[in-house]
Amino acid sequence: MDVRMRRARRADYRTIWTATFETVWNDTPAEERARLDRAAWEKHFRKKLEPYVEGGRTEAWVAEDPAGTFLGYLLVGPGGGFLTPETHAFVYDVWVSPERRREGIGVDLLRWAEAWARERGYRNIKLEVAESNVVGRSLYEKLGFRAERHYMGKALDGTEDGPRRAKDVQNVK
Repeated sequence: MDVRMRRARRADYRTIWTATFETVWNDTPAEERARLDRAAWEKHFRKKLEPYVEGGRTEAWVAEDPAGTFLGYLLVGPGGGFLTPETHAFVYDVWVSPERRREGIGVDLLRWAEAWARERGYRNIKLEVAESNVVGRSLYEKLGFRAERHYMGKALDGTEDGPRRAKDVQNVK
């Protein structure tokens, strides 16, 4: 398939936001989603993500076919500097239209991101993927991405050992 990349235009951001909300909402653990109001969550999340989507911290690129059909998008920019002073390229979001998945568009987007990173002198490119996103993880691994850290969470519902008070935890040796 002939995939062409172009900078996102103002009209593309509606699709980008809708896809980003859906992806992140679906990647949020079910027990956490059950406690959230979707509309309030989207408003909160949008405010946090605006600098990355439309605020200049990343570049938004759209993949389209020769007829101009929107196939997917990529948000890519600098990352790093927190755990190490070395910066790297970071894929903040990659998305392929559901009806066009498994056609190699995701591969094209990620290879394009690698070229983008090399052109800017980055030695590494990284991304984050939800543990539940088996298809995405498989694609990333196929392209040479490897796990570097493992993000873990635990619900504090008090059912395991019973509720503990902060002062009790301070006394644990």
